[in-house]
Amino acid sequence: MSLLVLRSAWTLLRESLHELLEDAPALIDVEKLARDLTLNLPEVRNVHHVHVWQVGEKPVLTLHMHVIPPYDHDALLGRIHRYLHQKYQIGHATVQMEYQPCATPDCELDYDDGGSAAAHHHHHHGEHAHPH
Repeated sequence: MSLLVLRSAWTLLRESLHELLEDAPALIDVEKLARDLTLNLPEVRNVHHVHVWQVGEKPVLTLHMHVIPPYDHDALLGRIHRYLHQKYQIGHATVQMEYQPCATPDCELDYDDGGSAAAHHHHHHGEHAHPH
């Protein structure tokens, strides 16, 4: 009986720490997510500064993307949110659209395969020097 209680306590402790540390959900491949957005939304040229973390049972996302200036900004933003929700079950995303290529050193914009890159970070509030 003690082993059963200990095992349950360990599982609960591990899950609690995962949530308290706002750790990235293991089921979301950030590089694949960035590549999918670039391949499936023609206006998206690059996805970078991607931060995914888990709050309760739900993943939360922030990202920057270099896009072709849209005719209808709100419609493009709506398509991005629908894609994230349908493909990755991300119901809360903060998307920063940029109309010029990212110029900071951590934006990897030089690709041979035309793909996209994303930096996978654990998210901690207040650690970013760039605006969201």
